[in-house]
Amino acid sequence: MNLRIVKYVKVNLWKILFHLKISHNSQKVHEKGKSNVISVTF
Repeated sequence: MNLRIVKYVKVNLWKILFHLKISHNSQKVHEKGKSNVISVTF
């Protein structure tokens, strides 16, 4: 049970970090869409 939770957290953490990295890169290209990126991320 605990291992399943740990694996779930690790996978989601990776997805969140990956999404933040994409959001950061897209902010450089699309400063206008920053508020949209933030609302999607959180």
